[in-house]
Amino acid sequence: MTTSTSIPHTEIDREERQRVFQLLSLLLQYPDEWENYKELCEEVANIQHPQIKQCVFSFLEYLEAASIDECKVNYVYTFDFNSKTNLYLTYSNQGEERERGQSLVNLKQLYEAAGFAMTSEELADYLPLVLEFLAVAPMGAVLELVRLYDASVRKIYDQLQASNSPYAAVLQACIYAFEILQPQTDPNNPFKEAE
Repeated sequence: MTTSTSIPHTEIDREERQRVFQLLSLLLQYPDEWENYKELCEEVANIQHPQIKQCVFSFLEYLEAASIDECKVNYVYTFDFNSKTNLYLTYSNQGEERERGQSLVNLKQLYEAAGFAMTSEELADYLPLVLEFLAVAPMGAVLELVRLYDASVRKIYDQLQASNSPYAAVLQACIYAFEILQPQTDPNNPFKEAE
């Protein structure tokens, strides 16, 4: 059961959206991709939303306490060896089913239509790649992906939370960001992003 993570909906501007999603993408990649700790802290300090900032700082505490080798082992154990917490968003709903292939094609086409060039060898539904796209995509595409993958992100979060993984904080930050964006689907919502 998903823990409630509701926060007051506030406005998220394009710069903040880019900062948050790029940072979350980075933190969900294999630890070799991480910049030095001091630079990460500086970037997190620039986040305006207190709940997102708190989640990311919580994860940075884990990084500070663990060695890089411990981080690598934990990452592999958490995301590569556990089918319930892998970072492929269509996998949790479709597994290796045939429909997953079509979902991946559709997602790749959405990326291309928005002018987003996939430079990674990862599948299109890899959460860090999705987050990179959300950082730069037009708002319509952002809202569509948030709608499509919110439940999958919450499923992963629930599993990480149940196992007391430090990565639960990063997924919780994703959920907070998604919740801020979701009311923007209502045309009468006063918290819509200013274009």
